[in-house]
Amino acid sequence: MSDPQSTALPNTFAVFHALDEHAWQSLLNYASSRLRSIAMAWISLNSERADAHLDKFLAHFITEISIGSYLTGYGVVIHGSMIQTPPALAGLLRALTKDGLSDLQTCIDVLMDRRDRCDGLLEFYVGNWWSGFSRRQDGEDPNQSVEFTIDCWKNQRRNLVPFVNVAALNVVNLNELNRKELEEAWSIASDSVTLLGHESDKITRYLSELTTTITYLLTLQKDLKALKTCYTEERRWKDPGENKRADDLISSRAH
Repeated sequence: MSDPQSTALPNTFAVFHALDEHAWQSLLNYASSRLRSIAMAWISLNSERADAHLDKFLAHFITEISIGSYLTGYGVVIHGSMIQTPPALAGLLRALTKDGLSDLQTCIDVLMDRRDRCDGLLEFYVGNWWSGFSRRQDGEDPNQSVEFTIDCWKNQRRNLVPFVNVAALNVVNLNELNRKELEEAWSIASDSVTLLGHESDKITRYLSELTTTITYLLTLQKDLKALKTCYTEERRWKDPGENKRADDLISSRAH
């Protein structure tokens, strides 16, 4: 497992220096989103009883948490209270410290905590090593470093929900913005609309799948009730005394 701090080379510090508090928060939200997806894969891998792969997966998982923790610590030192630790990163770090991620219920609880949606799942992740981990044949260790996480974030930052720190929120006067700032504001607004459209499509698909599932379950429930009725009637037909015993039981409980 690589040490994330050893990867923070001078060029990385230059990148750090160029990030304001909003960019830092976006980077942390992205790292936390990756961890949320990895945690889901970890739970799935355990359910598959893929024991031969668990130790190696866990080592990579811990490396990702360490990278996220390193970035969080650096961001807090530079920007102070302007930085907030994303929920999945915070929860998984606590779980790692408590029981080494061995308690899957703790991981599930972290994933179920959706009070803050700043680190939601994305459609895909650059450098995704965790999906289908047990089926991978290459045997190579994934690329895991602070620089690589930053590069992934740069490639996908437009897919993230913009983070707004309420404590730092000011009223925006468009008349005071220059052309470059207006173009950036327009770009962010346009990307946000596109993102909301994608989210709306996902919700629509989810609701459609949920409706189909509910319909199937209701039909299954109806079929099971009919089968139970047929089975009961068949037993009574084969054993006439069954009906009398049931009636006697009901009569005795009534008295």
